[in-house]
Amino acid sequence: MCTIASGSLGGKWKDKEAAQENMYFNKEEEKVLKNLADKLSRHHTPTPEQLEAQASELDGILKKHGVDTNDSLKDDILAFKYGKHD
Repeated sequence: MCTIASGSLGGKWKDKEAAQENMYFNKEEEKVLKNLADKLSRHHTPTPEQLEAQASELDGILKKHGVDTNDSLKDDILAFKYGKHD
């Protein structure tokens, strides 16, 4: 006795399911890649004004935790943040 699942109709059903799964995962992958592209586009080299503001903010954070700061320390931390190591 031939069941639907083992006949040609079952094969078409499996092909349809596989196609739907592929479409789903392609859409999910597209979302992930779009989010990554958006994130990378926001990662930019800051302007001197932005660096100055971040250095000031960093100074406040470090002092809040009892860390004595100097310009060299803040420069090193900001260089680390932006991937500019010497």
